[in-house]
Amino acid sequence: MRVHLLQFAALTSVLVGTATASSAPAALFQMWFAGSGGVSSPYDPTTGQLGSPNGSGLLYHFSPNGTYVKAFQSQNSNGGCTNGFMAVEQGTFEVDGAELVTHPAKGVLQVKDTCVPSLNSVKPLTDLQDETWAWNLGPSGLRLTRSDGMTALFQPAS
Repeated sequence: MRVHLLQFAALTSVLVGTATASSAPAALFQMWFAGSGGVSSPYDPTTGQLGSPNGSGLLYHFSPNGTYVKAFQSQNSNGGCTNGFMAVEQGTFEVDGAELVTHPAKGVLQVKDTCVPSLNSVKPLTDLQDETWAWNLGPSGLRLTRSDGMTALFQPAS
């Protein structure tokens, strides 16, 4: 069963601040996905809708105007029930050489459970923090290494 975990058109219509993305290569300005499974249609920047997840993954969409969307999504089916969640943040980013810094402005968390509807909720994310990444683009994709050492390799999402 496919479940839309989040449609955040209202969220994507309000961005705060400006960023310097001009020093980033054009190849960065697309959708990137890391994880297991995938999403049916990862992200539509025109409508602000994310697709339904199949498994777990992290998605980034970097735009030339210095804005980004980050979404972590997970969905599992077991015994006729489907449950999952999606955390989405949006904001601005800066690139300075091999350093990429995200500045989140807004975020939401949505939880869905088809067998226990009382768990369904949409809540704002209130503890958003800037993240600093070492980054590089290469033949294997976009590699991001956060300041705490967490590393992920992202592939272009279509």
